[in-house]
This record gives sequence, C-alpha cells and structure tokens, in this order.
Amino acid sequence: MSTSSSSSSSSSSSSSSSSLAANSQPVAHAGFNQNVDEGQLVELAGHRSRDDQIEPLAYQWRQISGPSITISNRNRSKATFVAPEVSDDSTIVVTLTVTDSQGLTDTDNVTIHVNDVNEIVCEANVDSRCYYSGPGATGDGSFKNPGSIESLIPQLSRGDYLYLRGGVYTDYYRVTSAESIINLEKYVNFSDPQPTVTQPVTIKGYPDEQVTIRGDLTKGCVHIDGISNLVLQDMRIENCFNKGVRVGYDIPEENITLRNIEFANMEYYDDSGFLYVHSYDNVVIENCQFHDYIPKAGTDQVGAYVKFYRATNITVRHNEFYGQGAGIYYKHGETTPGSGGYTRIHDNYFHDLTGSGNLSSIDTNQNRTEIYNNRFINTGGVRVHREDGTSPPFTTGVEISYNTFVGGTLYLADGSNDGSYMSAYGLGAKSANIHHNVFSDTQYRVWTYGSDVEFNEGINLSSDHNCYYSSTGEYKINYFAAEGSWGDLGDNYALSDWQALTYGANSIEGIPLLDEHGIQQSGSPCLGIGYSP
Repeated sequence: MSTSSSSSSSSSSSSSSSSLAANSQPVAHAGFNQNVDEGQLVELAGHRSRDDQIEPLAYQWRQISGPSITISNRNRSKATFVAPEVSDDSTIVVTLTVTDSQGLTDTDNVTIHVNDVNEIVCEANVDSRCYYSGPGATGDGSFKNPGSIESLIPQLSRGDYLYLRGGVYTDYYRVTSAESIINLEKYVNFSDPQPTVTQPVTIKGYPDEQVTIRGDLTKGCVHIDGISNLVLQDMRIENCFNKGVRVGYDIPEENITLRNIEFANMEYYDDSGFLYVHSYDNVVIENCQFHDYIPKAGTDQVGAYVKFYRATNITVRHNEFYGQGAGIYYKHGETTPGSGGYTRIHDNYFHDLTGSGNLSSIDTNQNRTEIYNNRFINTGGVRVHREDGTSPPFTTGVEISYNTFVGGTLYLADGSNDGSYMSAYGLGAKSANIHHNVFSDTQYRVWTYGSDVEFNEGINLSSDHNCYYSSTGEYKINYFAAEGSWGDLGDNYALSDWQALTYGANSIEGIPLLDEHGIQQSGSPCLGIGYSP
C-alpha cells in the first residue's frame, strides 16, 4: 500500500508524511487476490477502504498490467470486469486509488490470475446453434449465462445442441399432464426449421462434466412423445419412479437415439422399465449402462430394465446390463405380420443379473429379432416367445447367433396350442435360427411343453455350428421333453442323438476357455463360435 498527496505545498517526503498524519490520510483497500477462469465475471471490491475522519472517498480503478479488460463502474467502490479469453494462464493487476475531500490519496493493488480453460465446446454446424443449461440456471442459454432446460427446449431447432453443464438436475416442470425433468411432451414444439434425421436436436452432458438427472422417486424423469429426430446422451439418470425415460405415449414418432447414459436406482412398478419405448420407429440405444432396480414398494418385485411395446426398427448395441433386475423385454410385438421391421440386439454384455424373477436377460415376442454377438454371464439367458401377443402367429424368424452363454437358459417356448387364444393353434417360437453359439452350463430348451401334434408338424428350427459344454456330464438338449401329459415324443437329447434328429451336424462338444468376462482365450476348442470382441 502506498500514500501520496495531491497538494502542491508538499515539497518533501517528510513534510508530506507530517501533512498526511495531521489530516488523517485515507487508506485504500482493493480487495483480495483472485483466481478465475476466462469468461468469468470478476468483482473488484474496494468497500473496505476507509478514512479516519469518515470523510467521503472518491474511487478510481484502472488496469496497470495484463491482458486488456474493460472495467465497469470504475468510479465506484465496487467495480466489475469479465476475465478475457487467454491463450495461456495470465495475470492482471488492477490498482485502486481513493481520494478524500482534502485531496489526499492512497492506492492499493489487487492481482487476478486468469486460467486458460478449454475452448467452449459447440458441435453444431455453422447454420445451427449451441445452448447451455445448468442446475437451477435462469439465464439466456449462453455459455457464460446458462438457462433452464424448460426455457431452452422450445428454442431448439434443426441441428441445435443443448449442453447440460455439470451438476445434479432435480427441478421438474409440467407441460399439460406430463411432469418431468427433461420434458418433451407432445405439446412441446421445437422452433423452425424442424430437426431432421441428418440434423437432429441433441441434448447432452457437457464434455468431461458429470451430469445427473435425479428424480424424486415419485415420478418419471424424462418424457418423450410426439417428438422426432432427437439425440439424448452423456448423462446419468437415477431415482426415478416407474420409468426413467419414456419414449412414446399416444403420438409415436421416429428417430430417437439414447447414447452413453447410465440408468440406475429406479423404483419398479407394474409394466415399467428404466427405459420404456412404445410404438416409436427407429430407436437406437447404445453405449448405456443399466443396473439396480429398487423393488416395488411392499414387495421384492423388480422387472426388465428396457421394455418395448410394438416399437419398430430397434437397435440395442454396446450396452451393459447387471445388478438387481432383468435386461430387455419386448412385451408385445407387431400387430400384423411384417409390420414390425427389425429388432437388432448385438454386442451387449449381460452379467450377474439378480432378482429378476422369471424374466431372462432378453425376452422377445417380436418376429425377426436378431440377437447376436452378446455375452450372457450368470444371468437368465434368452427366452423367445413369453406371451402370445396380439395377432398370431408369434414369435417367428428369430436369429440367435455368435453369442456366449455361461449359465442360464436359451428357451424357445411354445404358446397357446389349443385354440383358446384368438382361435389360434401352435403359437410359439417358430422358424428360429440358432447357430455359432457357445453354451457353457446353459440349458437349451425347445418347445418343452409342446404337444405330440406339434412335434410331428415341426417348428422349422435351424440349429447348427454351436459349441456345448456341461461341467456335470454329457450335454443334453431338451426338445419337447416336459414330463407329464404334454406328449410322449421328444427327449433330452445328447449331441449325437440331436444330430440324428437332423440338428447340429456341425456342432461340437468341448470345454470353452473363457475369462471372467466370457471372452474366449487362445486354445479354446470353440474359437470362431460365440462372442467375439
């Protein structure tokens, strides 16, 4: 801190000091040194400056070194400036001069260290915009002044990005009857031009910042209905009731991608799911994690993490499913044969699923489902045809290939076979193609409760190039082999008998060498069969 006098009569340092002492010199206090990021608003606080005679002080702020800044309110005790963009960490020094009514002055300096932060991320093309939101934010949606999710969603248009800055989002808001944290209910409209397949609207967590959508365990968290061409990615969704993300309600649309999302700790209710997709077309779920249901209140009931209802053209890839719950349940398939498009479930990792009751890692009632290159480790496995659906015949043309099963079951189930359901006979998993799978201590069951009539009619099964292993003895394939009054035909077939029945001519029985993640090691007799990284 330094002192001086503006009086022309002060001709020496000794006389100046004497004069200041006699007139009670002012004392400048420019505040404390700060460490800030570029773009941050900096407050200069000189209100601790004083004069012993309590005389009014005049203030003057000015920069004396560092990258150029513009000081607002430079003649007041509190001033501000915005830390400039810098290419390297930089230092700015600002000085405060205070002057009392007698013209006596004092100065003090404050140092502001400005951190060079990464360039603001905006992945939008030049004809689109980026908006930024933060928990509890109320700004205009700029990077420096984030806004609320509610206020920014209606501003989004073709190709725009809404970045969620790091933090925990808990604020619900209502649109008509739907109340969610991210609410894209059917009455929510994007701005023109509308998003397209090639230029969707993207809502994502800001890179390298942890974003959590946290529900209150009484409501769902994310609602999407009547909205097309949307990407939701890079966040954690937790503590939701019934449905973490609901896609579709009564106005199904198309082209939804959910990517790199962790779903956890949802409370189960009837027919719920961490992710629930109803009647939407072209839905992609990739690089997500699903784990740990909270059981239904008053029970220990949990369900599948992902549920589909009459959705079309579905891709589920590169996801991980584990913990208390089940994996994927395609509950109701296409309403008329040929209307459901495809369902492709591939390159997923299902492991250590517990508490799923009678559900499997995958239960499908959808025709032409393709289940390939997945790992099922210590889980329920796969079941084709859990219920008869809405229009016979279900479930046909399912392909299960290049998967590795350790434990659990692959079950191709029969359905109503007596005309009791829509006057239909012989419903069940027909025309399935089962090839190049590893079954290690895994039950392989086919139409266990089918009748002798159905056995003789055949179910058009193709099953070959599989590798079987049982740690308790010879591997057996259960084909129409339920005990009781279901029929006399069928058996638990050893591989040689299975081949005599015209199945598995190129299948083998051997010990697959697998690591703890179900990946085959060098020397395994099953190489070329099962999951491949």
